[in-house]
Amino acid sequence: MVLARNIIEELKAVPVDPINFRTLYSAKEFKAQIVELIRAATKRIYIAALYLEDDEAGREIFDEIYQAKQNNPELDVQICVDWHRAQRGLIGAEESDGNTALYTRMANSHDHPVPVYGVPVRGREVFGVLHLKGFIFDDTVLYSGASLNNIYLHNQDKYRFDRYHQITSRDCRLYGSIHGSIIDR
Repeated sequence: MVLARNIIEELKAVPVDPINFRTLYSAKEFKAQIVELIRAATKRIYIAALYLEDDEAGREIFDEIYQAKQNNPELDVQICVDWHRAQRGLIGAEESDGNTALYTRMANSHDHPVPVYGVPVRGREVFGVLHLKGFIFDDTVLYSGASLNNIYLHNQDKYRFDRYHQITSRDCRLYGSIHGSIIDR
Protein backbone atom coordinates (compact mmCIF):
# COMPACT_ATOMS: atom_id res chain seq x y z
CA MET A 1 0.00 0.00 0.00
CA VAL A 2 2.85 2.38 0.76
CA LEU A 3 4.30 1.74 -2.70
CA ALA A 4 1.01 2.73 -4.37
CA ARG A 5 0.81 5.91 -2.28
CA ASN A 6 4.35 6.89 -3.31
CA ILE A 7 3.53 6.41 -7.00
CA ILE A 8 0.34 8.45 -6.72
CA GLU A 9 2.13 11.26 -4.91
CA GLU A 10 4.62 11.51 -7.80
CA LEU A 11 1.97 11.88 -10.51
CA LYS A 12 1.56 15.31 -12.04
CA ALA A 13 -1.68 16.99 -11.11
CA VAL A 14 -3.61 20.17 -11.66
CA PRO A 15 -5.48 21.28 -8.57
CA VAL A 16 -9.20 21.77 -9.09
CA ASP A 17 -11.37 23.60 -6.61
CA PRO A 18 -14.41 21.40 -5.86
CA ILE A 19 -16.66 24.27 -6.89
CA ASN A 20 -15.25 23.87 -10.43
CA PHE A 21 -16.00 20.14 -10.62
CA ARG A 22 -19.47 19.04 -11.64
CA THR A 23 -21.02 15.64 -12.19
CA LEU A 24 -23.79 15.35 -14.76
CA TYR A 25 -26.35 12.70 -13.91
CA SER A 26 -27.99 11.74 -17.19
CA ALA A 27 -27.29 11.30 -20.88
CA LYS A 28 -29.81 14.03 -21.68
CA GLU A 29 -28.08 16.44 -19.29
CA PHE A 30 -24.73 15.55 -20.89
CA LYS A 31 -26.07 16.26 -24.39
CA ALA A 32 -27.63 19.56 -23.27
CA GLN A 33 -24.34 20.58 -21.66
CA ILE A 34 -22.38 19.80 -24.83
CA VAL A 35 -24.77 21.98 -26.85
CA GLU A 36 -24.59 24.79 -24.28
CA LEU A 37 -20.78 24.71 -24.21
CA ILE A 38 -20.55 24.67 -28.01
CA ARG A 39 -22.80 27.72 -28.21
CA ALA A 40 -20.83 29.56 -25.53
CA ALA A 41 -17.34 28.76 -26.89
CA THR A 42 -15.35 31.78 -28.01
CA LYS A 43 -11.81 30.42 -28.40
CA ARG A 44 -11.69 26.66 -28.86
CA ILE A 45 -13.63 23.46 -29.26
CA TYR A 46 -11.50 20.31 -29.23
CA ILE A 47 -13.15 16.91 -29.36
CA ALA A 48 -11.59 13.46 -29.22
CA ALA A 49 -14.19 10.77 -29.82
CA LEU A 50 -14.55 7.33 -31.31
CA TYR A 51 -16.71 9.00 -33.98
CA LEU A 52 -19.41 11.57 -34.58
CA GLU A 53 -22.18 9.29 -35.82
CA ASP A 54 -24.32 10.11 -38.83
CA ASP A 55 -27.56 9.80 -36.87
CA GLU A 56 -29.92 12.40 -35.38
CA ALA A 57 -27.88 13.11 -32.24
CA GLY A 58 -24.51 13.06 -34.02
CA ARG A 59 -25.78 15.40 -36.72
CA GLU A 60 -27.29 17.72 -34.09
CA ILE A 61 -23.94 18.05 -32.32
CA PHE A 62 -22.08 18.46 -35.62
CA ASP A 63 -24.61 21.09 -36.77
CA GLU A 64 -24.05 23.01 -33.52
CA ILE A 65 -20.28 22.86 -34.03
CA TYR A 66 -20.61 24.08 -37.60
CA GLN A 67 -22.96 26.88 -36.58
CA ALA A 68 -20.47 28.02 -33.94
CA LYS A 69 -17.68 28.01 -36.54
CA GLN A 70 -19.77 29.96 -39.07
CA ASN A 71 -20.69 32.52 -36.38
CA ASN A 72 -17.05 32.84 -35.29
CA PRO A 73 -14.61 31.84 -38.06
CA GLU A 74 -11.68 32.45 -35.67
CA LEU A 75 -12.97 29.73 -33.33
CA ASP A 76 -10.33 26.98 -33.18
CA VAL A 77 -12.27 23.76 -33.78
CA GLN A 78 -10.49 20.42 -34.03
CA ILE A 79 -12.06 16.99 -33.95
CA CYS A 80 -10.16 13.68 -33.72
CA VAL A 81 -11.96 10.41 -34.45
CA ASP A 82 -10.96 6.82 -35.01
CA TRP A 83 -10.24 6.68 -38.76
CA HIS A 84 -11.43 3.11 -39.25
CA ARG A 85 -14.62 3.49 -37.22
CA ALA A 86 -15.47 6.69 -39.09
CA GLN A 87 -15.32 4.88 -42.43
CA ARG A 88 -17.86 2.21 -41.66
CA GLY A 89 -21.55 2.43 -40.98
CA LEU A 90 -23.43 0.56 -38.30
CA ILE A 91 -22.83 -3.17 -38.16
CA GLY A 92 -25.83 -4.88 -39.72
CA ALA A 93 -27.00 -1.74 -41.53
CA GLU A 94 -27.00 -1.38 -45.30
CA GLU A 95 -23.66 -0.58 -46.87
CA SER A 96 -22.68 3.08 -46.76
CA ASP A 97 -19.68 5.39 -46.81
CA GLY A 98 -19.95 5.56 -43.04
CA ASN A 99 -19.61 8.66 -40.96
CA THR A 100 -17.00 10.15 -43.28
CA ALA A 101 -19.80 10.95 -45.74
CA LEU A 102 -21.31 13.25 -43.09
CA TYR A 103 -17.95 14.90 -42.41
CA THR A 104 -17.37 15.51 -46.13
CA ARG A 105 -20.92 16.72 -46.78
CA MET A 106 -20.71 19.22 -43.92
CA ALA A 107 -17.28 20.51 -44.98
CA ASN A 108 -18.44 21.00 -48.57
CA SER A 109 -21.59 22.88 -47.60
CA HIS A 110 -20.08 25.54 -45.31
CA ASP A 111 -17.83 28.53 -45.84
CA HIS A 112 -15.72 27.69 -42.80
CA PRO A 113 -15.07 23.94 -42.62
CA VAL A 114 -14.29 22.09 -39.41
CA PRO A 115 -11.35 19.68 -39.62
CA VAL A 116 -12.08 16.11 -38.59
CA TYR A 117 -8.81 14.24 -38.17
CA GLY A 118 -8.90 10.48 -38.53
CA VAL A 119 -6.40 8.69 -36.34
CA PRO A 120 -5.52 5.26 -37.77
CA VAL A 121 -5.20 2.69 -35.01
CA ARG A 122 -3.15 -0.42 -35.77
CA GLY A 123 -4.44 -0.89 -39.27
CA ARG A 124 -7.71 -2.68 -38.45
CA GLU A 125 -10.41 -2.17 -35.86
CA VAL A 126 -10.04 -5.70 -34.52
CA PHE A 127 -6.60 -4.73 -33.14
CA GLY A 128 -7.74 -1.61 -31.35
CA VAL A 129 -9.66 1.63 -31.63
CA LEU A 130 -9.10 5.25 -30.65
CA HIS A 131 -11.46 5.11 -27.73
CA LEU A 132 -10.63 8.49 -26.19
CA LYS A 133 -13.55 10.70 -25.38
CA GLY A 134 -12.73 14.18 -24.24
CA PHE A 135 -14.25 17.54 -24.97
CA ILE A 136 -12.60 20.92 -24.42
CA PHE A 137 -14.60 24.12 -24.72
CA ASP A 138 -12.52 27.21 -23.85
CA ASP A 139 -11.82 26.73 -20.10
CA THR A 140 -14.08 23.71 -19.63
CA VAL A 141 -13.25 20.03 -19.99
CA LEU A 142 -15.93 17.34 -20.22
CA TYR A 143 -14.88 13.75 -19.57
CA SER A 144 -17.07 10.84 -20.47
CA GLY A 145 -17.02 7.39 -21.95
CA ALA A 146 -19.97 8.35 -24.14
CA SER A 147 -19.86 8.39 -27.91
CA LEU A 148 -21.63 11.07 -29.93
CA ASN A 149 -24.67 9.20 -31.18
CA ASN A 150 -28.35 8.54 -30.48
CA ILE A 151 -27.79 5.85 -27.86
CA TYR A 152 -25.21 7.65 -25.73
CA LEU A 153 -26.97 11.02 -25.99
CA HIS A 154 -30.41 9.55 -25.17
CA ASN A 155 -31.96 10.79 -28.37
CA GLN A 156 -34.58 8.04 -28.49
CA ASP A 157 -36.15 5.60 -26.04
CA LYS A 158 -33.04 3.45 -25.51
CA TYR A 159 -29.85 4.88 -24.09
CA ARG A 160 -26.60 3.89 -22.44
CA PHE A 161 -25.71 5.58 -19.20
CA ASP A 162 -22.09 6.59 -18.78
CA ARG A 163 -20.05 8.86 -16.56
CA TYR A 164 -20.09 12.59 -17.21
CA HIS A 165 -17.76 15.00 -15.42
CA GLN A 166 -17.12 18.66 -16.07
CA ILE A 167 -14.12 20.67 -14.90
CA THR A 168 -14.11 24.41 -15.40
CA SER A 169 -10.86 26.18 -14.64
CA ARG A 170 -8.34 28.53 -16.17
CA ASP A 171 -5.94 25.59 -15.90
CA CYS A 172 -8.06 23.88 -18.57
CA ARG A 173 -6.47 26.28 -21.04
CA LEU A 174 -3.31 24.23 -20.54
CA TYR A 175 -5.19 21.06 -21.55
CA GLY A 176 -6.45 22.85 -24.64
CA SER A 177 -2.97 24.04 -25.58
CA ILE A 178 -1.53 20.56 -25.14
CA HIS A 179 -4.35 18.96 -27.15
CA GLY A 180 -3.96 21.54 -29.92
CA SER A 181 -0.21 21.01 -30.18
CA ILE A 182 -0.68 17.23 -30.38
CA ILE A 183 -3.16 17.60 -33.24
CA ASP A 184 -0.89 20.08 -35.04
CA ARG A 185 1.88 17.49 -35.12
